[in-house]
Amino acid sequence: MYHLNSVLLKDKLLTLLRKLCQKIQFYIYTNQVLNSNSIPTLLN
Repeated sequence: MYHLNSVLLKDKLLTLLRKLCQKIQFYIYTNQVLNSNSIPTLLN
């Protein structure tokens, strides 16, 4: 039972890490877009 719990915990942690990475990537991407002033081209 303990082993199963640790596996579930690892899975949850991995999922959280993935979500965090996606948020960071999204933040970096939007930052680059804002810094490069390419918003008008994106809207077209």
